[in-house]
Amino acid sequence: MKAALIVVASVLVLAVAGVAVLHLVGASRLDDAKEPLVVLAAWEIKPALEQIAERYEAATGRRVDLRFGTSRTLLAQLKLSEEGDLFICASEREQARAVEEGLVSWWSKRPLAYLVPAMLVQHGSPIEYLSDVVSEYATLVIPDPELEPMGRFAVEIIEAVPEMGDFAGEARELVCAMPPSTPEAVELVSLGRADVVIAWGIMQQWEPDFLDVVNLDPEEITRVGLVTIGKTQFCHNDEAASDFYRFLFEEEAQGILAKWRYITTEAEAVRAAPEAVIGGEPEVPDRWRHGRQNNLGEVDE
Repeated sequence: MKAALIVVASVLVLAVAGVAVLHLVGASRLDDAKEPLVVLAAWEIKPALEQIAERYEAATGRRVDLRFGTSRTLLAQLKLSEEGDLFICASEREQARAVEEGLVSWWSKRPLAYLVPAMLVQHGSPIEYLSDVVSEYATLVIPDPELEPMGRFAVEIIEAVPEMGDFAGEARELVCAMPPSTPEAVELVSLGRADVVIAWGIMQQWEPDFLDVVNLDPEEITRVGLVTIGKTQFCHNDEAASDFYRFLFEEEAQGILAKWRYITTEAEAVRAAPEAVIGGEPEVPDRWRHGRQNNLGEVDE
């Protein structure tokens, strides 16, 4: 009888222990679900990524903590905080640095988006062609080429204008500001503090009530930018990071990117800029490295 009671007691103890273990496992899974996926993302992809993250959260119950900035500042943030699961980057220079410094373990071979440069102007602007910047004596803004890939692209575009005398030198004299980020450069035109900004064409949609896009001639587009995704060395949940990465390339997310007019295939990029280099970043000529005081009271470096 005692032996039977001991067996029963042992079974009950094991059952209670099993329930406790299951409870702990369940709690752990709930905690994992509550732990947000931290995504460091370049400004260039902001409006579409916000909507994609909302759809992902609704579908999976997992929160996505989006932290936006320039690729350069995000990399510095990652290095200092050691916090972030995925890094969505719009600068190949920063991608290379991230690998060299051991901050990102891999970068996607397939870009999330292709970025095509254009001119953004206020409604009613007389600017119709790149050459008009000089002929109309338009005040020009470009992102700082020392800090932003779009700034380096803009300089390359200006320097490549053929058979127009010293177009690049004249255009350089018309530059009134070189803000440290592309959104800040675009904002100066939307506020009426400058006439033209060379930026990513898709950014016109950020200020549609104030800005028009003036497409560059296809032969004037020297290079197409890339937005790629990397998994950081500090990723705390590989499964969740991989799941969100897959979601970004599924039909729903790709549809959101298309709605915001992002180019998502190389074939589309080639059609938009048939003579452009896909990816890479140019060097900055010396005359664009040394700033001067401008009429906005800022220094161009």
